[in-house]
Parts: sequence; structure tokens; C-alpha cells
Amino acid sequence: MDRREFLNKIPGLLVLPLIIESIGCEDDAIPLRTGGTSTGDTFTISSSYENGHSHSISIQFADVENPPQSNKTLTSTSNGGHTHSITLSPSDFQSLQNGETIIKTSSSSGQHTHTFNISVP
Repeated sequence: MDRREFLNKIPGLLVLPLIIESIGCEDDAIPLRTGGTSTGDTFTISSSYENGHSHSISIQFADVENPPQSNKTLTSTSNGGHTHSITLSPSDFQSLQNGETIIKTSSSSGQHTHTFNISVP
């Protein structure tokens, strides 16, 4: 997917929550085929299930549309009293913009890591 195709899909993503809400959905989040969710300006990806739990990270659509000039470290949700982090490079954001899936292993916490398979919904 090139940049133009990606940008053309954003308006549909912004309208979809309104459609779902109008048909009586009680949850503001929209389930995605990747197992993540999208709420307005961000999309959320869940990690692999390790040691009896998983974590989620949220990525700004704006960072995919206009990749940052330097690395960006994202911290996961807390689960089991700990968090993990992953770092995305400008080239990672460019890959996401191009419709590719990137795979990131989190920092270690509690003697384990998680894997995030990240793609833009």
C-alpha cells in the first residue's frame, strides 16, 4: 500500500466508530482482523501470550503518516505488575506506512519478553 492508498483509508476509519456506535455497540473500540483495536487517532496491538498474560501498545496514526526523525520508544500496558517497551525506528514507521508488518520483541521484564506483530489496520 502506498502513502496515497493509506491516506485514503483514514477517513473510513474515522467514520467507522460512528457507524458502530449508531447500531448500539457499547464499546468504543473497533475490533480489527489483526487482534488490535482502533480508537480515533491510535491503533492498539496486543502482544504474544507469555507467562500467562499479554500486553498492548498503542501507536499514533500520525506517526505512521509522518514518521518521526528519530526512534520512538513505546511502553506497553501494565499486566501482572509490570510493563514492557518496544522501540520503533523511522524505517519501522515507513514500513508500516507501506503496508508491511513489522515484528518487535519487547524489553525483558519479569524474566520474559513478548512479541508484537504490528501492522496498520
